[in-house]
Amino acid sequence: QNIVVTKGLATSVAEGTYAPRSVQQAWDNHFSAFGEQDLDKIMLDYTETSVVRLFVNNSQEKHVYEGVSEIREMFACLFKELSDLSTLKAPIVDVEEDARQVFLTWECPGCGYATATDTFIFDECLKIARQNIVVTKGLATSVAEGTYAPRSVQQAWDNHFSAFGEQDLDKIMLDYTETSVVRLFVNNSQEKHVYEGVSEIREMFACLFKELSDLSTLKAPIVDVEEDARQVFLTWECPGCGYATATDTFIFDECLKIARQNIVVTK
Repeated sequence: QNIVVTKGLATSVAEGTYAPRSVQQAWDNHFSAFGEQDLDKIMLDYTETSVVRLFVNNSQEKHVYEGVSEIREMFACLFKELSDLSTLKAPIVDVEEDARQVFLTWECPGCGYATATDTFIFDECLKIARQNIVVTKGLATSVAEGTYAPRSVQQAWDNHFSAFGEQDLDKIMLDYTETSVVRLFVNNSQEKHVYEGVSEIREMFACLFKELSDLSTLKAPIVDVEEDARQVFLTWECPGCGYATATDTFIFDECLKIARQNIVVTK
């Protein structure tokens, strides 16, 4: 027996509209839409009652997206980050009809996604009712060269944030150039310091990491990443090391390096 099939969207014979008749058919639409980065197609599987939860291991951030508008915006941002799918792999795709669920693991290291896992729970109409995502991000690497090459502000920020937590000077300096300028103002003493270029900025971080000898009280209540404005607004504290409050604004250049960083701390 020789069989050749080509699958497409499951459609209602009567109406010609998208109407999957199984979890597998709904999943086929989602998976192909993801690969094509087709927002209209992927949103056929969500409704106003759909909820997507996303947790990022590196930053310990949890995001919740509810309804069509928020979920569509989530995918729009994700597709921007996944600008090169040449390293995209999905080693596990388990589709369960009886449980109406799909368990997925995937990675796209070329775009900074080291590992990721999704669980999709479908409702009785075969729409995605709940989706739980956990990702671990790594350095975005050039497929050709294997070098650090962030493709979005988020990817550059992920490198900075993880390097700060690890107190890794080599890693954190990947985001600075000889034209980078960091301004630091200390509220208590009213002192302003300016660090220009790689050498001075590296020395600044070396001194800061010595002061932050215990990160058990480190918190970052606000981390706002804006792709269009190429900026990150951060507030943090580490009272166990004498940093009562701190705020940073990072401004990235067209190459996604930190061109300017403005820091204000209260010790």
